[in-house]
Amino acid sequence: MWDEISFTLPTPGRVDAHFGDFTVASDHPPAGRRAGRAPEPFALFLASIGACVASFVAEYCRQHDLPLDGVRLVQRQAFAEPDHTIPEFAIDIVVPPGFPVAHREELIAAASDCTVKRVMEAAPAFRFTVRVDG
Repeated sequence: MWDEISFTLPTPGRVDAHFGDFTVASDHPPAGRRAGRAPEPFALFLASIGACVASFVAEYCRQHDLPLDGVRLVQRQAFAEPDHTIPEFAIDIVVPPGFPVAHREELIAAASDCTVKRVMEAAPAFRFTVRVDG
């Protein structure tokens, strides 16, 4: 895991996150314009939750020799007004009809171990500083 992620601002609205050998682009288009050149940062945040949960579900299936064919996740969230917070995430682990019943509760336990979820539950503090380069 990376201790540091750096961000560059290549064009107005665009932010690139750099960590290890990866660059993840995000775009925040001007108000009223929904189509950006890359997902908005908040969309990446939302996707990271489901992707983390899905990876824990996939790992559980791999460890127990369970097929991934037909396994998928569906994540839903609703914004609370007026502050646009999200009071709850609902994630369905959808399995095909032949998926063993004995493993269904264990899938929920595996999903609950997701690192992104655990970090959010810990409610980390944020500290901002301005640093002069050079």
